[in-house]
Amino acid sequence: MFTPTRRGSPTASQSVSVAIKEAIKMNINDKINDALCDLYDVKKTLHYTKDKYEDMRVIDLPKDSDGTEFTIRDCLENTISILEQLKEAIYYEQHDFEI
Repeated sequence: MFTPTRRGSPTASQSVSVAIKEAIKMNINDKINDALCDLYDVKKTLHYTKDKYEDMRVIDLPKDSDGTEFTIRDCLENTISILEQLKEAIYYEQHDFEI
């Protein structure tokens, strides 16, 4: 529960809480960056890898064997897009920008 102090200054426990929240956000941001780097590498590798049976790029194969129209590329691009949006949202929140 927030208890206001004189002149609007935060209490020591509020300052610690804010510092912990910022550390968590930074940790999440680092994890998102790591995941994005891995996905970029996988996407690049699959782009240049051909399927040995159909002479097709692996990245353009269906994402599963259920008859889907979606490809591995579609899945990777969607996942990358989601992580980039999360990264951007965290950046704007950390810098007090309105989206």
